[in-house]
Amino acid sequence: MIIVSDGNSAVTVDVFRQGKKEALKMLKTGRALSYAWSSLNQIKTTLNLQAARHVSVSSKCLEDVSQEDINKLFAPDDREQPRRVFFCMNRVELIGGIASDLRVRTGKNGKEFVSFSVATNQVLRNTEGQRIGVATEFHPVVSFNSVEMAKRELAKGQRIYLSGRIHYSPVTLADGGRANRPTIVAENYHIIKPINRRNHLEEGFENSEKNNAPENVE
Repeated sequence: MIIVSDGNSAVTVDVFRQGKKEALKMLKTGRALSYAWSSLNQIKTTLNLQAARHVSVSSKCLEDVSQEDINKLFAPDDREQPRRVFFCMNRVELIGGIASDLRVRTGKNGKEFVSFSVATNQVLRNTEGQRIGVATEFHPVVSFNSVEMAKRELAKGQRIYLSGRIHYSPVTLADGGRANRPTIVAENYHIIKPINRRNHLEEGFENSEKNNAPENVE
């Protein structure tokens, strides 16, 4: 919105409806002006010069107005709009076994991280639902969190639950082609400890016998 004044009255120019060329034409024909940029909801169609001063960028004589000052009026139209960010999710959860020894490596920032692979099994069935085999997949994993704890607790052969995100790194193939290599960045993990089924059953029987034992009656 532009406010043009000839000293006695003020006229507003709706840039959105009349266009940039028409607005510039009205600026050049005015002897004195006070202009402002605001939303259409904040400035009425007609304003006097005194009421418009509180939203004015500046008040100059026509000969003092430069092309740069005029361009600033249209900056919101010409300026690159910020990229809108929508809700997204990149989440991976795995339950499987650690299939390789941990490797401790150092990143470009000088900090250590660990890498290992996790194997998961998927039961394959035919169209009739009968089991026909098991497919094993190996997932490369890296972890930048709690590196010292990972070096102490994680080892090949352990079962683990981990959650994180998938990351793709560009790599060069042997034939010179390019490809993206997937890697799972683990953010949280928990070791799944095996349960001694025999001890668990014995404890269950003992608790059952205690609960079902008759009370002493005098």
